[in-house]
Amino acid sequence: MTVLPVLANALVLGAMGALYQTYGIGLEVFFVGILPHGILELPALLASFALGLYLCWVLTAKICGQRERSFFQALNQSARFYVLIVLPLLFVAAVIETYVTPALMQICFGA
Repeated sequence: MTVLPVLANALVLGAMGALYQTYGIGLEVFFVGILPHGILELPALLASFALGLYLCWVLTAKICGQRERSFFQALNQSARFYVLIVLPLLFVAAVIETYVTPALMQICFGA
């Protein structure tokens, strides 16, 4: 389930890159459009993926009787990490994508 956002993001990036190339728009426009927010968005996506794997590992170990740790304790820690780290990264990336990226595109390319 946590793989879906990563795959969707990769699909959209690939499609946009191909579209830019098809219409003869340089890749520099593409990179100026994705890099400012992507620097924060990609670590957030990877952290979300890692949290899903961690929870799967804890639950599997609990089911197999290899760990005494509570799954709900791991879930609580993961939720705290998500709220304190991942969501702020995504929020800042969204603000950059909304306000900074259009300004950069205007400055760099007059678009």
